[in-house]
Amino acid sequence: MPEIRSFSELTKHFSPERRESIDQRKEQLRQEMTLAELHKAVPIDPD
Repeated sequence: MPEIRSFSELTKHFSPERRESIDQRKEQLRQEMTLAELHKAVPIDPD
């Protein structure tokens, strides 16, 4: 059975370049997507 890890544990060894690339992509997505589109893309299940 695979070990369960937090997201921060999985990303803590990312290079500064990789982190910058991720931040740029996040900003691009924020600018392109409306909040409604974001909710559709990433549904949040309250259960």
